Amino acid sequence: MTDDEHFGEWDLWLDRVRKDIENVVIGRHVYEEVEALVRENPSLHQPSSFYDLMTTTFSAWAAMAVRRQMEADSVSLARLLAAIEKRPKVISRKRFVSIYIAKIRPASMVQAAEELVPRASGAYLPGPEFFEDIANRTFDKYVAADAEHVVGSLVNAERRSLWEKAEKVQAFASKRIAHLVEQPTEIPTMDELGECVDAFENTVLRYFNVISGVRAVSTTSNLAIRLEGYLQNALVAECQLGRSRCSHKTQG
Repeated sequence: MTDDEHFGEWDLWLDRVRKDIENVVIGRHVYEEVEALVRENPSLHQPSSFYDLMTTTFSAWAAMAVRRQMEADSVSLARLLAAIEKRPKVISRKRFVSIYIAKIRPASMVQAAEELVPRASGAYLPGPEFFEDIANRTFDKYVAADAEHVVGSLVNAERRSLWEKAEKVQAFASKRIAHLVEQPTEIPTMDELGECVDAFENTVLRYFNVISGVRAVSTTSNLAIRLEGYLQNALVAECQLGRSRCSHKTQG
């Protein structure tokens, strides 16, 4: 495969990886919103099968997503990083600057700039040097200052760091969710799971910025989920039903 073919393949992989991680990030946001709603409403502080199901479902789903993204023989974040580490020159500064400028500087602006202020910045529209400077500074931010391409050793360090964060979660997903094994495994805390998801999202966003040439932000910054009203009423009803069931059992 040529460098262009590798780059195109990585772009496709990254799109699938990003969507998978985004789903987990959104799920965690919903989980935390519900958790906050319960915490801030004393009337909901009751034993609830819904709370148990919500926690079990989210933790299992997120853990399996982590396991999936660490697979080496399928489309995953781990496989993407390993491929980039092997061929770091594919993601070059020259390629990034070209993609970045093409997306940030529309064709209409290019034509107008050539007509009004050819080869230089002027009073009407910024010239090509302006956009090249922005692109180069952006590459410095997401890769490394003055680097001509992605640095393989930094990708390796990043991949190892993700593996360390994901190791306990991955073992839990394999031995307690995907399979039932005789040898028990340590159960990760929700904080450890959250740190793992954060690390995955940050890595995906950085490589999305570098490969696509488009600035991406955390999915949660675009969410405006308000789990109030009907959900709160539903939780109250569920808690009341639980108390009623307990009362009947006691009377019986």
